[in-house]
Amino acid sequence: MDIQIATLCDFAADYGNGKMVINGTFDALRATKLPVVHPHCSLAMRICVLPEDSGDHRMTINIIDEDG
Repeated sequence: MDIQIATLCDFAADYGNGKMVINGTFDALRATKLPVVHPHCSLAMRICVLPEDSGDHRMTINIIDEDG
């Protein structure tokens, strides 16, 4: 399995023509006070599955703070 792209962004789309549209990538949220609400984000990923990776797989996405 080859993870080619994994990024948080404001918007992502795959229109089925082999091109992925990724707009506004970021890797952190910053705020002047807490709590903070980020109204919308997308997780854009491109994963190439190789023949030897066939079968069922489970994927988990964890969103954590800087303390883990």
